[in-house]
Amino acid sequence: MSVKKKIKKAISFIVPKGMAKERMKLFFYSLFNRKGISFAIENIGDKIIYKTAFKDTVLLTNEALYPIADDFEYYQHFYKTKKDDVVVDAGANMGHISIFFSKQVGNNGKVFCFEPDKFNVERLNANRALNHDLPDNIIIEDLLLWNENVLVDFEEAGTVGSSAVWFSENAKLSKSKP
Repeated sequence: MSVKKKIKKAISFIVPKGMAKERMKLFFYSLFNRKGISFAIENIGDKIIYKTAFKDTVLLTNEALYPIADDFEYYQHFYKTKKDDVVVDAGANMGHISIFFSKQVGNNGKVFCFEPDKFNVERLNANRALNHDLPDNIIIEDLLLWNENVLVDFEEAGTVGSSAVWFSENAKLSKSKP
């Protein structure tokens, strides 16, 4: 087990839940974040909102983006999004990358999100609602992208574990639309 994981486990054991734990995680991840990425948290009532800033783009989410903030750069390795671009997010999950790209492409751009897991779509919409500066340019398609037009078994896990390839022992499969 890496030193980073050992520290995280120790923090979880010492401070098991609540805002104190979130502040400790924020401090920990802020120590290791890359230049151009910053994190903050807000306590609104009994709800914690996470703020992630990547360069000039700020995202508000219901989930901490500490472990995936580097993905914003990764997804633009070969092509940097510009105003008015059209982006396809195949497997949009909870919409973090979709929201980022939505802000990047602006009012005249489009972001097509393909996400067949209804639980993830609910989370995507909840994250969209937090970002009041978000252009109305995200189109969500409740579809699974596949290499041919066939019905495909799909396990909705409500996480990145949703799959059309691997199924858990408790899988309740639903047919995805062709």
